[in-house]
Amino acid sequence: MKDRREFLLKASALGISGALPAFASAASANERTRGAAEKLVVMVYLKAGNDAYNTLVPLDNPRYYTMRPNIALKREQTILLNPRQGLNRSLQALMPLWQDGQLALLQGIGQQEVTNQHYRDAETQFTGAGPDEYYDDGWMTRAFARNGKWARDSIDAFAFGDLDIREADPMGPFRGGGARLGVVNLLQPTHWLSSTAPSADALLTTSKAREVPTRWPLRRAGSALRTPFPQDSFGTALQATVELAAAGMAPPVVHITLNSEDGDHHHAFDTHWDQLKYHGPALTRLAEG
Repeated sequence: MKDRREFLLKASALGISGALPAFASAASANERTRGAAEKLVVMVYLKAGNDAYNTLVPLDNPRYYTMRPNIALKREQTILLNPRQGLNRSLQALMPLWQDGQLALLQGIGQQEVTNQHYRDAETQFTGAGPDEYYDDGWMTRAFARNGKWARDSIDAFAFGDLDIREADPMGPFRGGGARLGVVNLLQPTHWLSSTAPSADALLTTSKAREVPTRWPLRRAGSALRTPFPQDSFGTALQATVELAAAGMAPPVVHITLNSEDGDHHHAFDTHWDQLKYHGPALTRLAEG
């Protein structure tokens, strides 16, 4: 894999499939025996941008320590995956998946050239474009266009929370084209958690930013889950996703945004300052979810 752009372009051209391990505890035998085409892609957006080097630490690279005199993690502060790499200890909850061969860590897919302009760099991230290229559609929109087996009668994907940092063009990787999204608001997690049916309805919209959304009702999945979920908006979004999948109601793609609960982006994956205080807890929320 050469770079992020190649990765996104190939991802949009192929039928990406992945499954949630928790499905096994909730789905019926019929659901568990579905073919690869019926598997679910769950995308987790680490809003504001995750620090990859303090997530999968290059322990044998002296430049890592030279360039990060204050925030570099020492070998004993990581979970050793091999002599050269260590995983941030805040991701301890993912280790059973790693040891069971169900977790892959892809490197070298970041942007090679950045403009230091938030909106332009976000645009290249969500479209798979190079620094001198401009695409109208997102890489997930192209994936839907090229994979007819993903087509649904009413809805193509669910989005729990924000898709993009840009209010004027908020559709992220689903921009352009005709992807139909059911958007569930995560801006009021306390109210959402108090609901007995967090996935009772959604706002159906398209990737045209200013199109007026319409309400799309969902019947409650109602499956009895044995898997515990975190009691925050991220955990609730994951639980709703599993319930929908177990009931055979989930679209082929679900997009979940992981951000801070209090609305302060700097308490999540925005590592402009005080990273040692906030980055670890943000990674823990991801891993435990």
